[in-house]
Amino acid sequence: MTLVGPRGAAITRQVDHNIGSTASYNHAIGSLVLSENYSVGGAEVAQRLEPVIERSIEAALEMQGWSKRRQVDEGGWRYLDVFSGEEEDFDSDLSVTGWYLMFLRSAKNAGFDVPQEPIDDAVGYVRRCFQPEFGIFQLMATRANRRSRGMAGAGILALAHAGEHNSMEATAAGDWLLKYNFNQYNVQEEFGRSGWIDDRYHYSAFQCCQGMYQLGGNYWREFFPAFARTLIANQQPDGSWVKESHSADAQYDNAYTTALVLLSLGAPNQLLPVFQR
Repeated sequence: MTLVGPRGAAITRQVDHNIGSTASYNHAIGSLVLSENYSVGGAEVAQRLEPVIERSIEAALEMQGWSKRRQVDEGGWRYLDVFSGEEEDFDSDLSVTGWYLMFLRSAKNAGFDVPQEPIDDAVGYVRRCFQPEFGIFQLMATRANRRSRGMAGAGILALAHAGEHNSMEATAAGDWLLKYNFNQYNVQEEFGRSGWIDDRYHYSAFQCCQGMYQLGGNYWREFFPAFARTLIANQQPDGSWVKESHSADAQYDNAYTTALVLLSLGAPNQLLPVFQR
């Protein structure tokens, strides 16, 4: 399916093998980078980026509005629609949705017009990803056992970026994260009865650190000191951190892990507007 996007641009749900199924994911993260640069880069940079960010917002909201096969997926975002079969019949997931909420929060902070209704719809999706039985978030709203530290942190952070601070879901996930810390460096975790492992250490570290910073208080005081000591102790002589142990992320080598660690350890410095309390 190909749709007409903002200013006549084509947005397609079919796979272009030059960009892959992650193009929507990349759009959220790339747009976040531009929006943060708009906020901190000065007047000349802001003038150059303003029309680009406006188009990025339009594209993001159009992708959110694509028809969903399941009502439970309404309000969220997913990779491009390349999955087939019952096992991948999902049109939203928490990971991609969290990045779009980061971008839209950043754009709103910078003064761009971001309607409230799409944010409310996204919050509804995030909350449907919460599992009361376990007290944490999962990757998708309709598939059990896709829990990880990364999704626990992503849920906390997504709700914070939507203005839902210290919600029941976020504090429950914070309590859970204090039990499953990051003291064993670059080790994937399996959580009790979940029977499903998809825990990416460095990605989870980033999401959880920023999420716990937003929760603040005892959550932050109990989480960060040991977390920081573990990461600093495992920095390599060349200044990097080793590649991710999870096979799907190992291909990105240590530039990827080092970037995530820096974004994690920099949380208390509040250098980027989107991660400030």
